[in-house]
Amino acid sequence: MLKTEGQNWIRNLKTRWISFYLTGTLAIALGIALLLSVTGFYLLHLPAWIFAVIFTIVAAILLSSKPVWRTTDFDVSRFLNNRYPELEESADLLLQNETELSMLQQLQRNKIENIIPNLAQPKEPVKRLYFGLGILVVALIISFGITKIPQISKTDSITEETQKPVPAIKENIPAEISTFSATIIPPAYTRKAERKQKQFSIAAETGATVNWKIETNIGIKKLKLIFSDNEIAPLKSFKCRAYAMDL
Repeated sequence: MLKTEGQNWIRNLKTRWISFYLTGTLAIALGIALLLSVTGFYLLHLPAWIFAVIFTIVAAILLSSKPVWRTTDFDVSRFLNNRYPELEESADLLLQNETELSMLQQLQRNKIENIIPNLAQPKEPVKRLYFGLGILVVALIISFGITKIPQISKTDSITEETQKPVPAIKENIPAEISTFSATIIPPAYTRKAERKQKQFSIAAETGATVNWKIETNIGIKKLKLIFSDNEIAPLKSFKCRAYAMDL
């Protein structure tokens, strides 16, 4: 067994620790930034680039609070001494120059050289990684829900409007009109069936199609509907004394 095997084990653990911690921390920063930016974008109408600003600030705060990249081999050896009693608080001997060790220290070093490769990898680095990824997944789920809020609010608003009964308005219908009807075809996103009414006043969903059918008891050349005193819509004749129009 090479005398440097223990050192390599410690350095590999340090590299693994740092990489897992940084990945977990960046995942946490990404989750927080995503949640805040989605909230700001959909509810407060902030620009989309706010995500980059929030992510940079949150990542800087988290990383500066614990600069894990400054971890040294001796920091790892101290952790190992506290974590594994079988090392007998001698892990730091693996990092010292063998020629500078006393006879007893060399014997102790040789002893732990045989122990350390068989040690189970500590769970602390993996826990940090899983914690960060868990935060990110939760943030993704919540953010997805937030993106649906405007759509739900819009649908509820439309539903509320369309559920209101059309107020009964006394309409002056010309005597020349024998019968008429309006068929309202709601847009696909509402998933509502079409409905008919015999009233000129219309309450319809945004994007709905209204099909008018009017029959007269006398022959006329042209028939038009005037909306709000300024919008004129001509009707087309489809049979004798019957006219139709789609809006």
